[in-house]
Amino acid sequence: MAYWSAGIVRMSNVQAFVDASNDWGNDRVREYGATDINMIQVVLGGEAAGTVQIGFEYPSIDAVLAGNAQQYSDPQILELLQDCGAELVRRSLLRTVGERGERTGAYATGLYVAHDPIDDETANSNLDVNWSHMQEGATGMAMMQIIAGGELTGVTVFITNTDSADSLFAASAKNFADPHVQKVMADSNGRMVGRVVGRRLL
Repeated sequence: MAYWSAGIVRMSNVQAFVDASNDWGNDRVREYGATDINMIQVVLGGEAAGTVQIGFEYPSIDAVLAGNAQQYSDPQILELLQDCGAELVRRSLLRTVGERGERTGAYATGLYVAHDPIDDETANSNLDVNWSHMQEGATGMAMMQIIAGGELTGVTVFITNTDSADSLFAASAKNFADPHVQKVMADSNGRMVGRVVGRRLL
C-alpha cells in the first residue's frame, strides 16, 4: 500500500523551488525514502489559490515519518525553503485506495468527497466506473483517503491529471450524470466538500 505526505505551502518564489527540485531536490528526497514526488500550484480553489501542494509517496507510514525527519534535518533543504519564502499551511497523510491511467498531464484537479465508509474492493469497483468516463478527458486518476488531516480526516480525494481542463470537466459532468455514480453517492451519503484546479509543476 502506498502513502502520501501532502503539504500545502505558500511561497514567494515558486520557480526557484521547482528549479532546485529538478536539479537536486527530487533525488535528495528519494534518498530519504520517497518513491515519487508530485507538485501542483493551485490556480482556482477559493482560499487555496496560489498555494503549492507538494506530495511525497512512500511505501509505509514509518517511511513517511522517517523521510520527513530527514528532510527537516537537511541544511540544504532548510536553506531552500527559507530562500523561497516557504510557509507550511498544513500537512496531511493520505493512503492510495486505487489508481487508473498515468501520472502525467499539464493540469490537475483535486476533488474532495465526504462519505460513509466504503471498503477498498467496492471503492475500486466504483473507481472503474468513474474512470470509464473520466478517461475521455483525463490522463490519469487516483483515489486517496485522508487518514490524518485534521477536520478532513476520512475524506476521499480524487486527484485527476489532464492536458485539457475543458475536456476533464466535460468528462466529470458525464461521470456525475451516470445513474450508477449517483446511486453510489446517495447510498454512501457522498457530498463534494471542495475542489481545486492547478498547474502540474512536477
